[in-house]
Formats: sequence, structure tokens, C-alpha cells
Amino acid sequence: MKRKSKQKGFTLVELIVVIVIILILAALLIPFLLRYVEKAKEANCRSGMSSLLTEYSAGVAEGAIDPDKDQDIGDLQKAGLISDFSCPSDGELYIKQDKDGVITIRCTYHDDGKKDSGSSGKFPGSDTFKKLQEFIETDWSGKRINNDNILREYFKKYGKNLENVKVDDAISSSQREKLIDEIAKKTGISRDTLTSAFDAFQGKEYSAVPYVTGKTGEVIMYYSTNGLENDRTHDPTNLLYYNGSWYFYPNMNGSKNQFSPGYILPSLGNSDDVQKTLEANGCIKIQ
Repeated sequence: MKRKSKQKGFTLVELIVVIVIILILAALLIPFLLRYVEKAKEANCRSGMSSLLTEYSAGVAEGAIDPDKDQDIGDLQKAGLISDFSCPSDGELYIKQDKDGVITIRCTYHDDGKKDSGSSGKFPGSDTFKKLQEFIETDWSGKRINNDNILREYFKKYGKNLENVKVDDAISSSQREKLIDEIAKKTGISRDTLTSAFDAFQGKEYSAVPYVTGKTGEVIMYYSTNGLENDRTHDPTNLLYYNGSWYFYPNMNGSKNQFSPGYILPSLGNSDDVQKTLEANGCIKIQ
């Protein structure tokens, strides 16, 4: 007699249930994996920049590199003066010297957040930023610093050609995750809620608008939703650029589901120390 063996397989419903479970697990795990990969890339980049800065300092000490001359990372690498290192996230490395003469090496992705800047030190609104600085030093030299008057005359001369920007142009994915972690730690708001708030914030279109402080005459760039339709009325904002760094204002207006822009500019206009005023207003420096 022949025995008939019955092999029971998965039904279509069971297969669908298994696939759905796998997809749910993947949706939960992939963001965490990507976050860890990005953090590893950033750690690699910062370690490499630290090594490059050490080599740069050694080259200055030996007289092979002139610190007073504008230097390009690529040229120094081609000359064999520093190592051939590049950012694993495709950021552009460049040398920055602040107003106190302190030299650092920065990355347009992990420091500035601009993923694909065309040249060293570029950031959203940088052309307006630099042109306005030159205007203050030349056309406005010796005159009383007043933001409204300066911008009115500046726009008359150059036109109000504000750059349309996205949040991704200023904040990289790794910087966004750091911000979410820091805000969650300070406020107790869940990461999921903050992530949704950032998604809504990033989904809007902005203009990079300049602002001149009333006491020091320093230029600030900020993100505006209406592009400064009225030359004399500045908008509330969540994102500002000052002295080489972006600052984020994490106000959620009690709703805890979206970021609400704040009127930070008036306090900056009369400030002797812009950075301290930004921090006093609760703005977080984006590293």
C-alpha cells in the first residue's frame, strides 16, 4: 500500500501577515540603522578634520604653510602638506579663520549643513550676506547703524533678490537628529512628536533674509516665510545664521505638535552680545 503524505504549506493570508510583520519591523529598524550609520560617518569626518588641523598647525610651525594666505584644502593635499582625507558624507572641507584669528577646519555637511556647496564657506543667503557686509563698510561707513535704513538703501542699490531656500540647505540629517535629541532632553517632548514637527517645518518654502544689529552692525541671516514683503517689518523665525553658525529656536507655543516662529530679532537689534542674546532666547547652536 502506498502512503500518501500531506504537506501543509502557508496559506495566502498567513503569507500576507508574515510580509506585513516584516515590513513593519523594517520600517521601525531602518531609521535607527541609518541614524547610526550617519553618526559613524560624522565621527569619522570629525576625527579626520582633527588630524588635518594638527597637520596644518605643524605645517605652519615649520613654515611650509602661510596662515595669513587663503589656503584651499585640496591644494594643500595635492602639495602633500596634509593628508588626503575627505568627508564620508561628501561634505566639502575648508579652512576658516574667525575675527580673532583662530583657525579651524570645517565641513559644509557636518558643520554648515549645506550638502553641496559650490565653494568654501557657502551657505543659504551667503551672497546677500557678504554683499551687505561690504555695503555697510563702504556706502554706510560712518553712518549710524539702523537696520531699516540700511536695508532700504541696500535694496535700492542691489534690488531685493532674496534666495529661496529649504531647511535641508542649512541643517543636515545628522544635525537634525542632534537637535531632536537635545530638544527632547530639555522639554520632555517625545522624539516622534518632534520628528513630525520638523517634517512640517522642513516642508515649507523660505527666503534667506538679512538683518543688521543696531549696536554692533553685524549681519544676521534668518529664514522667513513671506520673504520680507514689508521692508521695515521683519518676520518671526525659527532658524538664524550668525558668525559662522546656524541657531534654531525650538518654540512649540504650548501645542507640542509644531514649531512656532518667534520674534527674536528685536532683542538682537539692541544687543551688545548677539550670541549671548540668542542663547538667552532659547536658541540652540547647531553643531
